[in-house]
Amino acid sequence: VGPEEKLSVHAEPTADSRSSFNLLPHARGIVSTGRPVREATTGITWLPVETDAGRGWVNRANLTEDIDEIEFASDRRPQQLIDRLTKTRWRRLRAGLVGSRGMFVALNGQAVNVPADQISELLTNDYSGEAPSLLDLFIESWKSPIYELAVDAPLERSHLLPAQCKNYHYLSIRTPGSPGWMIFFEYRHGRARIAGLGAEA
Repeated sequence: VGPEEKLSVHAEPTADSRSSFNLLPHARGIVSTGRPVREATTGITWLPVETDAGRGWVNRANLTEDIDEIEFASDRRPQQLIDRLTKTRWRRLRAGLVGSRGMFVALNGQAVNVPADQISELLTNDYSGEAPSLLDLFIESWKSPIYELAVDAPLERSHLLPAQCKNYHYLSIRTPGSPGWMIFFEYRHGRARIAGLGAEA
């Protein structure tokens, strides 16, 4: 769901059913009330939910699990995912690193959604033939012997998080002489996946 869009909550688990009400992109407190249902004609998996505004069905692809901040801070898997990212190629471990819907790439707060099959090309392309790729710059910061790592803390007090990433937990990395980075994570069935990568230009 984009920053200017809203998530429709349907009366029935079908794309053409009546929309009962809408949720904001960063809505929280959405509780699953039953088993998901896959719509054969569209391939959409619908999840029955309860919210403060009422009950209905939503496209499960637009939801992420709500993980407590303390639980995220103590979870070592996000850093392990970053280690794997810096040691392998995206095309070989994409399924284990990010979710099936891809990830957000945000530069100075402006985010775009990159489909899973385009992540490798985007992050490894230098667009000039000489400049380091986005992934190279990130790896340089992550492997630096001196860097600051923070949990759910923006790079700067005035730094605005992209609306698409506000419900994700993230790690912030600050390395002297390099751009600051934010790595966002989502959880599926209790397992962390990289949901986005943000950088200061």
